Amino acid sequence: MLQNLAMIEGISKNRMHKLTDTGIETIDALLSKNDEMLASVLGIQNIPEVQTIKFRAMLLKKRAFYIKQHISLPDPKNIIFYDVEASATKHSLFLISFATNDSEPVSYFKKKPGFFEKKVKEFLETHTDSILLSSSGNDFDYICLRKSLKIADKWSPILDELQHQDLMKILKNKVVTPVGFSVKKLSYLLGYSNYEKELWDPSLDSLKKKLGAYSKKSKSLGYLFALAYEKKVLNNSLRNKMIEYNRYDVIALRYIYQKVYSLLNGKDKGFVPIV
Repeated sequence: MLQNLAMIEGISKNRMHKLTDTGIETIDALLSKNDEMLASVLGIQNIPEVQTIKFRAMLLKKRAFYIKQHISLPDPKNIIFYDVEASATKHSLFLISFATNDSEPVSYFKKKPGFFEKKVKEFLETHTDSILLSSSGNDFDYICLRKSLKIADKWSPILDELQHQDLMKILKNKVVTPVGFSVKKLSYLLGYSNYEKELWDPSLDSLKKKLGAYSKKSKSLGYLFALAYEKKVLNNSLRNKMIEYNRYDVIALRYIYQKVYSLLNGKDKGFVPIV
């Protein structure tokens, strides 16, 4: 799987089919083709995009990252890792998990409006000396968290002191990875389990069928759960599965951060092997 072309950022399922239809099924085969030929096969207009895909393919073959500029990251001991789940269209927060560098995740699920936000607020107020770290790539988790607490009138002045960072936003500016900046792909590249695949079972097939046309937009298990919450079709078993998934997301984020901190922190421009 780690040598699968589909792992490479920029190669969608559609592009993967185009490659295999022309006999390009391995990284070596892709790298052996000239830029113009690949552009024609993939339906790409600009050559730099093809060159970027080939560069990522080379990184996957070498099992390496490429640092574009110096990286300095906070000590993992000072981090609170977290991940949110929000309704699919309204982006209303209903589930959040937190974990320190060495603790099991703590999860809060929204059963009663007000009480959920109160518990999240209490947790945050006891960790104002830590840095909140998420992984959406666009600060979505923090924006959603802050908005939800403010709407519930649970945001307090002390929470303005919280430092917050988005790991993927940081890495996008400083590092080229072969697989992009998905928590699932990046954690798997670094040696973590393919937990989304492991969590999938027949109950989720039934859920997707029940959601019908709505689920056609689903790109991930997280989106499926968000949609199920919004459509109010979660039973206790599915809710527990969703919480488990959210906790895995947090653990995977922590795993990525610990690995990246060990491999990249303090490093300057150049290739860094993934070990």
